[in-house]
Amino acid sequence: MTRLPQLPPDQLSAEQRAVYDAIVGGKRSSGPQLFDLTAPDGSLYGPFNAMLVNPALGGTFQRVGEILRYESSLSTRVRELVILVVAQAWRCEFEWYAHSKIARHAGMPENVLAALHRGDRPDEVSGPEATAYDVCRALLRDRTVDDELYASATDEFGDRGVAELVFLFGYYTSVAAALNTFAVALPPGAESAFD
Repeated sequence: MTRLPQLPPDQLSAEQRAVYDAIVGGKRSSGPQLFDLTAPDGSLYGPFNAMLVNPALGGTFQRVGEILRYESSLSTRVRELVILVVAQAWRCEFEWYAHSKIARHAGMPENVLAALHRGDRPDEVSGPEATAYDVCRALLRDRTVDDELYASATDEFGDRGVAELVFLFGYYTSVAAALNTFAVALPPGAESAFD
């Protein structure tokens, strides 16, 4: 059961409403809608409801996520691979639910998704996706990246891309921690990925 009460729009303070409007009216609302951001009562699904609890923090945090997803030099498939590695490591239901949909829409094959779900390095990835996977696994395992892998990552992505990859990894680790701590429920009808 979700630990935070859902906050419908008519119960929000002005500060909370500004964050709410930035989430539902921002870049997340453009393009294909692969999962709902809002419940029938208008409250927010996923990590976004928790962002309303502290609007100053939540507003900044949601903007960081928006930059990492919509203003990044990394391809959609690389970004989603990073997010799914984090979701699997944290066994984070909502993160996997939402981002596996985005990954599928970006053309990620089911066998790659299945390998990521098991925590395995997909045989089918190469180039930037393989490098991104290796960086994420090193960060999870060693809490750093060795010189050889760092050189490979900068060759693949450049300094800007490596920074985006590492901050994306960190951001979605924070999101997974929040989703798991607040026991954020999946939307009605969504199936658990990690039972």
